[in-house]
Amino acid sequence: MKSLSSKLLIGFLILFMFFSSVLIALVNYNLNRNVKPFTDALNVEVVESKADEISILVASYLNEIRMIAQNPVFKSGDRYLIERELVAYGEVANPDFIQIIYANESGVNITSLGYAVDISDRPHYKAIVSGEHEFYIGEPIVLRSTGEKTFVITVRVPDSSGNLSLVGASIHLDRITQVAQTLSAETNGYGWIFDASGTVVSHPVSQYVFDTNIFEGDYFGLSSYVDPLKKGQELTNELVEIDGRKEYIFTRVIEGTPGWTFCYSVSGESVHAGLKSFLNGFYVSAAVFGFLFVLALRKLSVSFTKPIVNLSDLMEKAASGDLTVVHSYEAKDEIGNMSSAFNRMMAAIKKLMMNLEDANEALKENNMEIQALYQEMAASEETLRDNYDELNAYKTQIEYLAFHDPVSQLKNKAFLVRALKRLLTGSAPENHVLICMSFSELNHYMDTLDQHVIEALHKDLGTKLDAYFDALNHSGLYDIGVGKYILLIPEHAVEDAVLFFRNLKIQLPAIQILENMMIKTTMIIGAYLVDHSCEDPTQMIQYAEIAKSESKIEYEINWFDADMLKERNYRSQLENDLHHAASLEEFSVVYQPILNENGEIVSAEALIRWHHKVYGMILPDLFIPIAENTGNIDLVGLFVIEQVLKFKKKLKEMYGQALPISINISFLELINPGFIDLLNSRVDYFEISRDSLILEITETAFSKHMDHAEMHLKALKEAGYRVHLDDFGTGYSSLFYLNRFEVDALKIDREFTNKYLTDSKTNEIMETIVSLAKRLQMKIIAEGVETEAEFIGLKSMTSMFYQGYYFSKPLSQDDFLIWLETHKE
Repeated sequence: MKSLSSKLLIGFLILFMFFSSVLIALVNYNLNRNVKPFTDALNVEVVESKADEISILVASYLNEIRMIAQNPVFKSGDRYLIERELVAYGEVANPDFIQIIYANESGVNITSLGYAVDISDRPHYKAIVSGEHEFYIGEPIVLRSTGEKTFVITVRVPDSSGNLSLVGASIHLDRITQVAQTLSAETNGYGWIFDASGTVVSHPVSQYVFDTNIFEGDYFGLSSYVDPLKKGQELTNELVEIDGRKEYIFTRVIEGTPGWTFCYSVSGESVHAGLKSFLNGFYVSAAVFGFLFVLALRKLSVSFTKPIVNLSDLMEKAASGDLTVVHSYEAKDEIGNMSSAFNRMMAAIKKLMMNLEDANEALKENNMEIQALYQEMAASEETLRDNYDELNAYKTQIEYLAFHDPVSQLKNKAFLVRALKRLLTGSAPENHVLICMSFSELNHYMDTLDQHVIEALHKDLGTKLDAYFDALNHSGLYDIGVGKYILLIPEHAVEDAVLFFRNLKIQLPAIQILENMMIKTTMIIGAYLVDHSCEDPTQMIQYAEIAKSESKIEYEINWFDADMLKERNYRSQLENDLHHAASLEEFSVVYQPILNENGEIVSAEALIRWHHKVYGMILPDLFIPIAENTGNIDLVGLFVIEQVLKFKKKLKEMYGQALPISINISFLELINPGFIDLLNSRVDYFEISRDSLILEITETAFSKHMDHAEMHLKALKEAGYRVHLDDFGTGYSSLFYLNRFEVDALKIDREFTNKYLTDSKTNEIMETIVSLAKRLQMKIIAEGVETEAEFIGLKSMTSMFYQGYYFSKPLSQDDFLIWLETHKE
């Protein structure tokens, strides 16, 4: 089935192809008849090729002369040999060469024709002998002897003495003239050449050659182009007038020559006549083509528009309400498809009208149902209003809780962040300070005091702080959680804060009550001066918390500085590196002997060391808390257990018995449900007696989660291990621990060992501890014995064991074995 568009396209193509063929034939006829000579005449490439051809010809002359100059005879300076060679070359050289020439350093010129003259004043001799040029191409001249038109090419030849001479040739100019004149035969124009001085050296009209200088008169209509031509600029299709006739001229500088220029001239009358004939023929052909094409296209289009007009009339009737119209058109093309679609559309409209009438009846029935629903919705509106008010109340409460602590009812951290953002974007009249504070020790007594007591104390602190600074019009207290508070106050109010903290024990009676219960409460405080260049409020809060955590003096403000951040970053780096320290073999275990009063070794304490690849030796006091906080303490503890058990087995093999060795156990290891099973399996694997492994636990472990500590300590004792209480007398010391937990020995901290001789109070405490241990039948180990005086004084108190640098520093495994060998007796 041929569509309408196909018919239109085929008809249009037939007409277009027919008339286009006629137009193309007419254009080609005029083009070949009138314009072809013109386009050939203006072919710039022809001009450039002739200039290049002359340039190549001159270059070939120069190369041939260079080859002649390579003859060693010319370098010898022997005149007889040179004359003979010149004659020989004259017989076989390029026929374009009139004569071969040679000149020595004195200017004596010898030619292949037998002439000998002085050329010391000639330009080509001066240019070569002066050393300025390696070769020289002279301007065209007329030979005096023969009257021939020629030019000279010479090249430099150094003789055996280092003097400069030259070899060259006088060359016919006629050969170059022939190349230029071939363009006259090939096209409608003619070619000619002038040198750098403007002298015409080649021209079809011989009277111009060597007698005409285009730079000195209006020759060839070029007077207005003299300056550009002197500068070597090229002309392209310039119209000039010569002897009353117009010509187009092209120029090209001939490369490799001393400023010669090739010119091409073509008659302007022939160009204009050909172009005018072509245009007249083209206009007549285009007019005829257009008229015939429009007539044919009009007739073709009428045959297709009639059915479309009929369809348009039927659409107008249908739009006026006549739905009975039908379009009759049987052709199977686009119009036929439109006719069928129109008839189907009219049938569908009739059916739709009938359906609309049915739908109208249904709408009437639905309207009654809608009225009933409307009445029901009106009744529900009041209920919705009540629910909306309740939702608003909930929203208000949620917004309050989002920015307030539920226990203290103070503004929380989110509120503080928002306040700092407003402070940073506003223009506050003075600087502000963030002061962060908390009780550093209360969380350790969570099991002893109960969480509600701790929360009550925190709330009491918050209430007192809020009331105090609110009375001074410095309200800005925020509860950021975990018993920490932050004050945001103007800088001038810092003195009020300092005064309040110093009198805090008086302000909070609960502190006095706790201290009377032997529960130490220490408030640590850090402050950060708000820096408007810092755009992150969360980072500012972190700086205040860092200053608090680095505080060393209770109830005194510790101000943040950049070194604290470096220290925090240093610890963060240690946290990252700690996880891989064991696999990188950076951990090691050292052993410090423990002796009796007779100087006999009774046991040793195993101590871990970390040899960091960057920071060097890191002591346990720094990295053990980091391991506990990052969850790596089990990894560190297992490393120590494995190393100690391997060493104990080695000692057993060497001496027949295993030396008792103590290891330090973290509280987190102690309460780990799988710790005791793991310890038992490793001890049994190495076949070590359990009572020869001593576990040292600090008092801190007892202060946290006493029930768990008591349960696991009991399990360790039942398994056969010995337990020592480390660092007794410091930190969280309480006689309650000695009554509740069964331990085998007390280790007196070095703080007492080093001071008891010089401080009477410390001495009294030492005597009390010793007396208490004797009554409880516990062994005593004095840590940190560093002098003989300390050792003698301790021996005078009672029988105990001793550990310290006075006897030995902590030793590597190999050094410890050497120490044992020297202390066998």
